[in-house]
Amino acid sequence: GMVQEDGTFSLQNVGPGEYRLYVPPLIAPFQWGAPNIPQAHRNMYVKSARMGNEDLLQNRLRVEGGAPGQIEVVIGAGGRFNGSVLNERREPASNVTVVIVPEGAYRQRRDLYRTASTDISGRFSMQGIPAASYKAFAFEETPVDAWQSSEFLRPLESRGTTVDIRDGNQTTTDLQVIPATR
Repeated sequence: GMVQEDGTFSLQNVGPGEYRLYVPPLIAPFQWGAPNIPQAHRNMYVKSARMGNEDLLQNRLRVEGGAPGQIEVVIGAGGRFNGSVLNERREPASNVTVVIVPEGAYRQRRDLYRTASTDISGRFSMQGIPAASYKAFAFEETPVDAWQSSEFLRPLESRGTTVDIRDGNQTTTDLQVIPATR
């Protein structure tokens, strides 16, 4: 449903079943590459989505017949994360993939994962990050989206850096690159 000027929306003709809530472009299904978010919303994220006591970001919406009820979606101002990536000689590492992966129960939420690439000076920047604790990794080379697999990350967990992101705040951390396995 399209959001009206007063912030309301309506979904029509929803049949019985289980549904996931998407809020494009902040949470979009089947998204390849960086999301195309308008400049005015680039530091925003879906802070919560609820129907009654049900958390629709963690659980599916179950519709059994009739109108399921009111859904409340809250958009928040996300945090920013930036820093530099250094190689084993303490030199800037360019063209490195930096990934932040949520910790704990949030790890199953793929919409919380973020990536960026370092520039020629080894710097990176991310914005619109939901408030949570994350593990940050800097990969010299890695298969696309491999970090979304717990099997891939398990042997690398100790090489990640814990970062706490808070709404509206900036967190700066330097990371050590994880070299490509040859």
